[in-house]
Amino acid sequence: MSIALVANVVLAASQPSPPPAIPSDPAPVSIDAEPQSEGEIIVRAPTDEGERRSELRRMASEVLNKVPYSQAIGSYSRPMCPKVFGLPEEATLFIEDRMRANAVRAGLNHENGPKDCKHNTSVIFVPASQGGAQTWFDRNSDELDHLASHERISVLNEKGPVRAWTYAPAKTGGPVIVPSAPMGAASDAQRLALATDPKRPFYASRTRRDANPIAGAVVMIELPQAIGKSLVQLADYASMRTFGNSRAISPDTAPAARTILTLFQAEDAPAELTTFDQPMLSTLYETSPTATKSLLFGNVARRVTRMEQAEIAPIDSE
Repeated sequence: MSIALVANVVLAASQPSPPPAIPSDPAPVSIDAEPQSEGEIIVRAPTDEGERRSELRRMASEVLNKVPYSQAIGSYSRPMCPKVFGLPEEATLFIEDRMRANAVRAGLNHENGPKDCKHNTSVIFVPASQGGAQTWFDRNSDELDHLASHERISVLNEKGPVRAWTYAPAKTGGPVIVPSAPMGAASDAQRLALATDPKRPFYASRTRRDANPIAGAVVMIELPQAIGKSLVQLADYASMRTFGNSRAISPDTAPAARTILTLFQAEDAPAELTTFDQPMLSTLYETSPTATKSLLFGNVARRVTRMEQAEIAPIDSE
């Protein structure tokens, strides 16, 4: 797929198309119950807390984009500024505003950040006339040349109606500034992190890894597959695939928790970010950008477990 074709994709996608469905209230979720004997129903907890955390750690490791051992999990190094292509103006503005709100809740963006920022996050809805996702790129596509080999392979191997990737800032030979606190925090909360270089002894540590800043991201979605999804679902999915630095869930995988990442493969996909998604986004931007993957996954599991327990508590107290 040539650069010219990508431009054509964006231009063709910008023509008015039927907008996705207006968000509706999700149906109430029932608690699975297992009959034990006639006239008796017992609600069963799936696992104890330790087992549950292990499940969530594994899920976090499967969802977040993989990186070399020497690097930390990537996160945006600057506020997220989205631009949506291929939908009518009303739908476009809704998705962009929702993504900004998600970034604020995650601690990445300022609450009153400017809307006229230079966009670094593209969400492109590709019309059927441009072919299915499997035809957009191949191993020789110029659009993927800037990606590391494992990142390019990940894009090419993705199944389904979506292709997404993040990209790094231009490499420099000197230090780079990487935030160690939410972007809305005071500037003196920032710390200096050395530029990526596995030979530096500073990162030869069991508790630190090379910072892995993300400059921006692109997510491309087959427009026909978006029809019928709510704008909230599309915005939340795009949030996870861009500044959430997440991969698609494999169709053959049953995730340990509900996640908006199943939007294009599950008939009963969540209506919005879930009790797994929101804590993962927040933890990604609250954890040190040089933290080990193990530490980040553990932080995600603890945060999700607490949120799940908070939701169950009112039921248990009745």
